[in-house]
Amino acid sequence: MRTPFKMAWRSVALVSVVALLATGQARGEEEDPRATALAGVEFFRARPFLADLSRWHTAVDHAGPRPSRENLGETGVGNGRAFALLSLALPLNTLHGICGPAYDRGAGFFSDLTTTWTAGGRAPAPRREHSFQVRGAAVTITWEQFAQPALDAYTITFAPWTSMGDWLAPGAPPPGAAQPPGGTRAEILRFLLVRNRDPGAAVEQVEALLTSAGEPGSLTPAEAGFIQTRGTRAMLVDGGAPRGANALRVVFGDLPPAGEAFRVVRLRFREGGAPWPEPPAGGDAGTLRELRQTVRSWRAWSATGAAVVSGDPRWDDFIEGMKVTVKVQQARTGASCPMSRYTGTWTRDLTGPAFFLSRMGHWRDARAMLDYAWHAACAAGGLRNMFDATLAFDPAAPPPAPDWTKAALGGRTAAEGPSYVPLQYERYVRWSGDRSILDGRRAFLEHCVMRQRVDERGLLPFSGDETFREMLKIDFNLPASVKVEERYWSSNSAILFLQAAEALCRLFPDHYSPRPGGPSPDLAARHALVRAALDRHYRANDGTFAALLDKKTLAPDPRPFEDVEFGWWWSAVDLPEPRPAALDALVRRLQQPEGTLVTVPETPPSLPLLGKAAKARRGVYTGMGPGLALGALNRMGHPAAARLFEAIPGLCSPSGNLSEAHYTATGAAVHPVYDRVGAGVELSARLRCWEGAIVADACVEHLTGLTALPGGALLWRPRGPPDVADGRGLRLGDAELRVGDMVIGDPRAEDEPSAAYLVCLAGEAVVEVASWPDHPVARLSAPHKGAARLADSPTGLPRFRFSAGGGLIVTFRAPEEVPRRAPDPRGDGREAPPGTGEDF
Repeated sequence: MRTPFKMAWRSVALVSVVALLATGQARGEEEDPRATALAGVEFFRARPFLADLSRWHTAVDHAGPRPSRENLGETGVGNGRAFALLSLALPLNTLHGICGPAYDRGAGFFSDLTTTWTAGGRAPAPRREHSFQVRGAAVTITWEQFAQPALDAYTITFAPWTSMGDWLAPGAPPPGAAQPPGGTRAEILRFLLVRNRDPGAAVEQVEALLTSAGEPGSLTPAEAGFIQTRGTRAMLVDGGAPRGANALRVVFGDLPPAGEAFRVVRLRFREGGAPWPEPPAGGDAGTLRELRQTVRSWRAWSATGAAVVSGDPRWDDFIEGMKVTVKVQQARTGASCPMSRYTGTWTRDLTGPAFFLSRMGHWRDARAMLDYAWHAACAAGGLRNMFDATLAFDPAAPPPAPDWTKAALGGRTAAEGPSYVPLQYERYVRWSGDRSILDGRRAFLEHCVMRQRVDERGLLPFSGDETFREMLKIDFNLPASVKVEERYWSSNSAILFLQAAEALCRLFPDHYSPRPGGPSPDLAARHALVRAALDRHYRANDGTFAALLDKKTLAPDPRPFEDVEFGWWWSAVDLPEPRPAALDALVRRLQQPEGTLVTVPETPPSLPLLGKAAKARRGVYTGMGPGLALGALNRMGHPAAARLFEAIPGLCSPSGNLSEAHYTATGAAVHPVYDRVGAGVELSARLRCWEGAIVADACVEHLTGLTALPGGALLWRPRGPPDVADGRGLRLGDAELRVGDMVIGDPRAEDEPSAAYLVCLAGEAVVEVASWPDHPVARLSAPHKGAARLADSPTGLPRFRFSAGGGLIVTFRAPEEVPRRAPDPRGDGREAPPGTGEDF
């Protein structure tokens, strides 16, 4: 549970809130015991920026049972050119899914690379292992602790990024071109650091051995290491002496009492006959400067967006960490790439990053992702389920658009995936106010809606690539051989189609309307046809939807499935309707004791591909499922949102990430097949930017209470402490906003009523205010200077226009209303003048 941190406030006048914003809120924080892992090491003492570690980390005690990879916490390092996963195998320093010189797996990933240690010619057994991520940066530190001899061994792994301007730089050279002298080289760097903990005795002959799991035929000794090839790509591992075809020997020599030493190992990547990237000038000193500059660049990038400070630092680190997870999987070209197992940029999977980065104010990155997908579709002559992420487009002469009225959608783009594209654009435009992205793209976005395969009855097929389809089959106990796209019609495709059509109307209100008699009668007619079919064929008596409709009999399977159900409200473009009974029915049917909302199989599923069936006795769910559910509950103001929100940390991996699939019983990732060589099959998808970003986006909405509305307005639905957070740097168009909480009266009194504020620090915004059932608002302050009350919204919500310095305070209704004295800002015992306010 999170610990609320309250800000004492001295006056009900909003000007006091604005003044407090200049200095920030004082929030306490527990001491992080994980930071002690680096204590006493001179290398880290001289570089305190490395000691600022995320509270999400993996710990392994070798005295206990060996943990499965499903319970390990993955991290990623990358810079748009080179990428690797860490901590998915023991030892935790193992690099997995290595990729370069571009975000493209090509003929396969490079093989796992593991670092092991020897002293005096013997390999000591580790006592403990840890894997940490430097907060706000794609830098991973692993720590192995040995008892005999008393050694601490560390790896610090990163991909160099030494200038904010050189990632997504306009006109960037194509991935195979010559590498720039600094910035984002196609290189992964690893510091090997070892310390002798014994102050009285030396440790002799300390060495590290980096070993590749690759096939012998793909490995070749080099002068300072070895080379692995994958098709036309190659990786050089250097920084020591070759030891056979697949290992690098790094010698530290004797360590004096309490001594420490480090060495640098480089993984360099090239395409074809291109030269290997040159290391920075200055040897190890230059590499140390690159490490510092890489952390600075990551944190400078993060500072360009929003930050959320809650009462629990783990929540803050989760949100900050998810920003890193999304950005580290953005290719140099701008494409969003899920790097665990896949690579490429996927039409559907772009939705999570586009939503989350747009909410967090990282509009440059979100637009780069959308622009890349647009140019790729133009170059391909149509929309695809997945595009290569390494294409280079000249900004001065981008590929011409095809005739979108003639381009076809079929196969895995027949339905479902294309609907996400208008939703991505609509969400980006809502938050950024940047309508220039729509220039010349209306026909493309209309193509994504109107060219989908809708039959004469208004039914739509599965695409056959839905993330949830295999999880649905497991939870519904359908045979693994069943292809849902061949046997069933899809309510999910219909729901997304309707939302995409409405998004199109919102983006181009002068051209489209889903209402009969409005512009574009074809769109209106198709929208009405699909909506009628959805209600006729899929909707049950309690308002929930069947996920499956048999193509032969048109008989629906009555069981709901969470991704389909919650997707209805999560993807909605219009303002939330009053909370429907269907949502209450769905919560009653799906809510589990821990607060999650998932489908549980009626009988234990048969899982020949997933190993131990006991792990899935309660089924499996998608990593995005909790985010879809929380987003839907947030939008509809449902009190079940609070329980689900509190359950989410237990669903994440130890590193604070989500996977493509999780076991319902434990929350652990589904990861039954692991490929060490990199050229085979792996059944996993970890460090997910699609699923994780969906969850993080919903969590930020829950904490801040802010939702961007169509038309450039903002909905503020504040929650009382401890569920409110301090949101800084939040932006809506040209407006910069901040939200936070406070205490009315004596902050030492537990029963004092609480309040929340929303302040506009720059620009201008229109804000509507709503109340949560479990956090009812008692009073709404008169708008402060810089804010004006407008006519209520069409749904009856109070509406205000904020400009710089303007804002509002809401006071939450206490469980038992009793008369209270006004605050005493003078501290002299005299009652302050009553604040202006109105009944909410």
